[in-house]
Amino acid sequence: MQFAEAEATYRALVEDLLAGRATVADAVARFAGPLRAAWVDDRADDEVEGLAWAAGGAVATAATDPAHHELLAELLAELLAAVRALGPLVRAPGGQACTVWGLTVFTDLPCVGAQLREALDVHPTAAPALFAFADRLDRAGTLDFSGWAGWADGVTDGRGP
Repeated sequence: MQFAEAEATYRALVEDLLAGRATVADAVARFAGPLRAAWVDDRADDEVEGLAWAAGGAVATAATDPAHHELLAELLAELLAAVRALGPLVRAPGGQACTVWGLTVFTDLPCVGAQLREALDVHPTAAPALFAFADRLDRAGTLDFSGWAGWADGVTDGRGP
């Protein structure tokens, strides 16, 4: 799957979840499908990073939307927790784990943190929503955003991290 197609696929997945057209279980299957196909079926190792980046980007972009942020953040957090619960993406035989930037796909959710950080630059007015979402993920144990705690005041008052 080419990157542009992956971006459209993951954006549609997130939009369907947030609009109630997909359950969390359906969204998890759609989130995992392209990554699993690239790693396990196609052995297209070079595509995995782009897919993970597109997936993280769709979540980060949705997290910038201040409209109905609590419901939105809850659904996005459920999605990420459920993807993480899939366990590591592995290739049989031998169980070789798929990694991006040294992080295991699914269990470490590579690219989500980086995309949230990039969203702070692209959507500075969404900083409060992004920090609230990162805090939600941190408190739930889904991803470690404890290092962001000191940034919140600096970013929201314009000084930056």
